[in-house]
Amino acid sequence: ERGKIVAGRIEDFPVGSMTHVREGGFFLWRTADGIQALNQVCTHLQCTLAYQKEHYQFFCYCHGRRFQQNGEQVAIHPDVPALHRYAIEFVDGQILVDTDTSLPCAPEDVNKMVPVPQPV
Repeated sequence: ERGKIVAGRIEDFPVGSMTHVREGGFFLWRTADGIQALNQVCTHLQCTLAYQKEHYQFFCYCHGRRFQQNGEQVAIHPDVPALHRYAIEFVDGQILVDTDTSLPCAPEDVNKMVPVPQPV
């Protein structure tokens, strides 16, 4: 499914969680600093990634590439960029992820999070 996907309510994603949103093909990562929506597709050869929560990383079964939670590749091949991101909006306490455009992530931006609005 493409377009703006309702991932769920903000409180459905506790700090420290990594959640696969199958309908949109992405992972939502929540930290104390905010949220990121990471594309589930490896930036090496476009295989689908698996999240290994016991190792806090993504793994690509095609060629063994590994990515940290922030989407940065675990440095074995500098030719592989960080995982792409999706834009996030917050509407009425819901998280909307725009899956129409997969955005490349510059190395200096891998730790930038989308701030979560505070309850009023």
